[in-house]
Amino acid sequence: SQSKVPFLLLFALNIVGIFFVILAFLVPTYRLASYAGYFERLHPTFICFALIYLQTLLLFITSDIKDFNFSDKETFQSLRPLAIIFSLFLLIWAFIVFSGLGINPDDRFWNDAGVPLLNGQIFIAILITISFFYGALRVANKAKPHIVLAFFCKYQNFLTFISLWIITAILWINEPLPRNFFAPGPYPPNNELSPYADPAAFDIGGQFALIGQGLFNSVFYNRPLLSAFLAFLHLAVGQNYLSVVALQTAIFASLVPILYLIGKELHSRTTGILIAILVIFKTLNALASSTWILSVHPKYMLTEFATAIMLALFTLWFIRWQKKGGDKKTPLILAGGALGLGIMLRTNILFFFPLVIFFFVLKDKLNWKKISQAIFILLLAFFITISPWMWRSQKVADKPIFFLDIITEVIRTRYSLDVDEPPATRANLDGRATNQQYMRRESSTANAHPRTSTFISPLLFIPNHFFHNIVTSLYILPTSLEFHDLRHTINDIFPYWHKVDASITLGSKIILFWNLFLLALGLSSAWKKWRIASLVPLLVFLTYHLSNAFARTSGGRYLVPVDWVILLYYALGIVEIIFIIAGILDVDIKKLQEKLPVKESVFSYKKGFLFIAPFFLFVSGITILDQALPPRYPEGASLQVQEKILAGKYLAENGISAEEFNKFLEDPNSRVFIGRSLYPRFYDIGRGEHSKGKDAFEDKDFPRLTFTMIGQFGQTGVILPLAESPAYFPNGVDIILLGCQHPVEGYLFPYVDASMVVLLDDTQEIIYTREPEITLQCPLPEPVCDGNRNCR
Repeated sequence: SQSKVPFLLLFALNIVGIFFVILAFLVPTYRLASYAGYFERLHPTFICFALIYLQTLLLFITSDIKDFNFSDKETFQSLRPLAIIFSLFLLIWAFIVFSGLGINPDDRFWNDAGVPLLNGQIFIAILITISFFYGALRVANKAKPHIVLAFFCKYQNFLTFISLWIITAILWINEPLPRNFFAPGPYPPNNELSPYADPAAFDIGGQFALIGQGLFNSVFYNRPLLSAFLAFLHLAVGQNYLSVVALQTAIFASLVPILYLIGKELHSRTTGILIAILVIFKTLNALASSTWILSVHPKYMLTEFATAIMLALFTLWFIRWQKKGGDKKTPLILAGGALGLGIMLRTNILFFFPLVIFFFVLKDKLNWKKISQAIFILLLAFFITISPWMWRSQKVADKPIFFLDIITEVIRTRYSLDVDEPPATRANLDGRATNQQYMRRESSTANAHPRTSTFISPLLFIPNHFFHNIVTSLYILPTSLEFHDLRHTINDIFPYWHKVDASITLGSKIILFWNLFLLALGLSSAWKKWRIASLVPLLVFLTYHLSNAFARTSGGRYLVPVDWVILLYYALGIVEIIFIIAGILDVDIKKLQEKLPVKESVFSYKKGFLFIAPFFLFVSGITILDQALPPRYPEGASLQVQEKILAGKYLAENGISAEEFNKFLEDPNSRVFIGRSLYPRFYDIGRGEHSKGKDAFEDKDFPRLTFTMIGQFGQTGVILPLAESPAYFPNGVDIILLGCQHPVEGYLFPYVDASMVVLLDDTQEIIYTREPEITLQCPLPEPVCDGNRNCR
């Protein structure tokens, strides 16, 4: 540095000054809690020091700026693309405001804004980034740095990747998961969280493999990757939900170091560190706000976060291929493998093939030989990756191209002439909905009864959902200068998580303008350096949101696979401003970065298609898991159970004669099953998951034990009325069930009214019978309970 003031001292003084500015103007009083009175007394002093700092900073900058060359092409070469991109962003925003596209709700699958990032978190992320980079520069400038520091400096990309992965995993695993719609509880008898709705469906798909019946009970399924992944996790750590999602979170934490590499590829290691920290904070916010808003984080058994990892890998490798001039095919092979795994998570990946062809044409102009070669390599890697599951799909359903099947289902449910009921309102006692009211919009709108038959043209709802994805993605950035906490941001200060088309204040419009400027600055700085490669994340973002728009879906959890792109360009813009300020202060950060000795990789990239082997082997492992485990409940198990009941002690201990049991079996609605119980929950009177009568977990007016059961019969819900929770009823245990099929009218997932459940533990058999006791005959009447909790 050529600055007369030591950098570290200058940095420290600025931090103190910014701290006073924050206290004087940006901290809401409620953040001080019991110290609010002291804060009000000292507030004039804070304002005084803040103004002194701002005046001194202005004088300091203007004194140095007179010798600064504003026509320096190296520093300000991005001004022209910046002006173009920023103007384009403003035009798009004006179009959204005046057309109403993206802010006038559709009647289905219209979700709210993404998880917000807080001002305080951005400030901390910038401090950590600058401190990290300053430390790296100090090491680089030493003539003979310590051997450990020299080793870290040389291999800093690899070591930073591993360090970020470990730190992220620790932070995310240790962040508590509050009660929420997708993982309700904890409930007796085990006082554990357990998956519900979509996460339960994915988990059950893998649970069937664990009892030797193949993934999804050996039926055709087009998105097997997450369920198979969960089955592997269960094999590793058992059935406890928190243990399973802790291991899942540790693996999903790989997203952060992958984004570090993307930031480094497009701009600098400084950008990579900043985007990594921003994503860490945003995911922590997603975990903390699970009760308030519908989003996805690594502790949910849902596909969106895994899809984000696959798209980040695709983006990273496609950028590298673009930067290498297309001469090296390995990054393109890896990109094809990432798309292969991605198509086994979400069918949206189909939209990326036109995107990659578009990039091939941009890169090679009309050189059709090179374009054809690139397409062939990508498709070959893609199909090699998924070929084992294509074989399985051909075997069970005669559908080798398994990912095309869902298209007809999307057209049937999303393009139907019937208009579903509007989503549940946000209204509640205080004007805001409970978590359960809000979360059930996902299931209620999909399965609601039609009320009209008005045709809505896709030409209307596709652009509407597309721009809605853009709007809700942008709202993850702060829209106020104040340092609000997460709860106030979501529940009290801003309307975006209650009504996305709500008007915003003038101050929020100014911050929104600033956010668009930072995004434009980030994109223009990347464009200046890498041209077409800089557009890869942007077009991945737009392509994925367009695919969701075609599926008539937008906002909420569906933003997660690509919302990191917003944070990427936002981080690029912030780092570019840091570089410009440093340039004004005569600190050429870009040149100093080049002094850092870095060994780019400890791996070789010379083996071509051998790099597709991990993708192929992983999918092969899924296919092997689908068929390798022996059946836990062989054919005819139910008949053997019936014979065991007749010959055993179960009937005699409960006063049931053999004649009564045989008569019960003659009823077509009687059920005698053996299988595995999952997700046992004891609900008191009036408690449940508010599923609108769609499954066994619906709230009812009597206490009961409720669980899911799987076996040779398939899958069913079970309700066993009990006065109190059993002391022992573990998750994932073998049981024998006697009961009656509940009438299916109005239920998406019919269930069994249980009369008796026999828990088959490794060392004992425990019998639970219905309370109050009734005659063993179908149908079984539901208990009627009075206000004193007396049931009959």
